[in-house]
Amino acid sequence: MCLLRYQTFAQHITLNEFMAKNEASIVDEDNEYNDWIELHNSNSETINLNNYSLSDNQNNLNKWQLPNITIAANSSLLIFASGKDRKTFELHTNFKISSEGEALYLSNPQGTIIDYIQAVNLGEDDSFGRLPDGSNNLIHLEYSSPGNSNNNTSQIIFSSTAGFYDEAFNLNIQSLLGDSIYYTIDGSIPTINSHVFTDSIYIYNRSSDPNYLSEFPTSPNQSLISYKAWESPSITVDKANIIRCVSIKNGIPTSKVYTNTYFIDENIFTKYSLPIISLITEEANLFDSDSGIYIPGVHFNINNPEWTGNYYQSGIKWEKQFHIEYFDKNGALGFSQDAGLRIHGGKTRQAAQKSMRLYAREEYGKKYFNYPLLPQKDHSEYKRFILRTTMGSWHDQSIIKDVLAHEIVKDLNIETQDFQPVIVFINGEYWGIQTLRDKIDEYYINYEFDVDKDSVDIIEGNYDLIFAGDNSHYKNVLEFIENNDISDLYNYEYLKTQIDIDNYI
Repeated sequence: MCLLRYQTFAQHITLNEFMAKNEASIVDEDNEYNDWIELHNSNSETINLNNYSLSDNQNNLNKWQLPNITIAANSSLLIFASGKDRKTFELHTNFKISSEGEALYLSNPQGTIIDYIQAVNLGEDDSFGRLPDGSNNLIHLEYSSPGNSNNNTSQIIFSSTAGFYDEAFNLNIQSLLGDSIYYTIDGSIPTINSHVFTDSIYIYNRSSDPNYLSEFPTSPNQSLISYKAWESPSITVDKANIIRCVSIKNGIPTSKVYTNTYFIDENIFTKYSLPIISLITEEANLFDSDSGIYIPGVHFNINNPEWTGNYYQSGIKWEKQFHIEYFDKNGALGFSQDAGLRIHGGKTRQAAQKSMRLYAREEYGKKYFNYPLLPQKDHSEYKRFILRTTMGSWHDQSIIKDVLAHEIVKDLNIETQDFQPVIVFINGEYWGIQTLRDKIDEYYINYEFDVDKDSVDIIEGNYDLIFAGDNSHYKNVLEFIENNDISDLYNYEYLKTQIDIDNYI
């Protein structure tokens, strides 16, 4: 979710909630799933909406006018943004809402804008609106409630959204259900044994706090490995505030765990020139000797130092649950969600800073990362992506060699990866610059080439390491080449129907 700006005015009718990619939330009278908008009347009296207007274009505020219809006091009204243009029985605007983000305007009969929301990027069945109803607090809503109050929710409300702030402040947290709130500041999952929220939490510039996570050795000694080994930082690294909280009643959680990152510095809006990714997780997921994926740990063998260590373990058993927040270089929150994380790569796993692979899964909350991660692409739905370490080019200390190689050959008839440099923080501590890259897999092939992901075979090595599909077709092609004379024109023409010869060359 990317919120660039919102505005509300001193009046009683508001744009209370909307959804731009309705896949399963509610059907219209035609049994179809369409975008929708909810208006709310926070007045104590019924209001007639005759000649009020909705629009997605500031230059055409009267794009769709409401009919002679009323909205009761402290009530909501559902309008489908379907493009069907209907004003009887069920209301339908003559426009749809872009899920990539476009403005919504509500105007009174005099043509004056009385409410607007601008540039919100929403994923499948995600809704955005006011909590509580009619308030100035516009957020990504955990549970959609088309035509009904937004207040009947366990969602926790923060007085300040995650992001950049140029001075310290007191953070307030609220449960609309009145449940107790417990929180942590170290990345751990809050429980009934965590801090109890009472009044407020002081959010300040933590950069002068002592280093903590960066003091964990993440590699063997330099004499044992070829990539850059861990060293204790020579400076106090930048830090952010991490707040994780949950509401609890009678000892039982009543909400999901919410996670916010706050960056505080008097020069914060000019301090960073790259997007920031904040990764938050239990410390043990990274640094526990038995299960931590970022350290040598129990799987390190001194007799094979370059190819052993916890970070060389792979598979779903070594995937750890993380929370990820993406901020653009101006501090606006792009998206925030739980995801899976594994260490990625080959020999660079031994380096102090490691490549990481992130997975969106429904069991973590969302099936996709709904955000244009790579601005060069017209694509905003990713299943997986990579944060590649710059230490892959550490031998010559260029840190950009891999990116540069892809840029040099991008106009040739071979596949290359786009990139986006990002600054990474882990549990609120600066972790360096890494490069966001596509994960080349069946999902990438699907969106890049419009090929059904279930028909993709991805094989590595001598056709024995299968990442997607199977190796039967590839084995058949190899057997044909081995058993037939490819200089024979007939055989060669057949081979051209089985592989992309130009790409192969």
